[in-house]
Amino acid sequence: MPRDGIPFVETLRVAEEEEACLIVLGTKGRSAVAEMLAGSTFENVIRQSRRPVLVVRGGRCGGIR
Repeated sequence: MPRDGIPFVETLRVAEEEEACLIVLGTKGRSAVAEMLAGSTFENVIRQSRRPVLVVRGGRCGGIR
């Protein structure tokens, strides 16, 4: 559900509210290292989350875009 606010703050807040077992984030096709160096929602969630975080690299999968 879309919410107003700072994306990483809202992601962490919802994860806590819902007692999420895992936070799954997708990258924009760049490597995880490139995402972290660029600074992003991705970096802030990983650094500040009290929940496990799984990062999935974006891209094509089975011909689906």
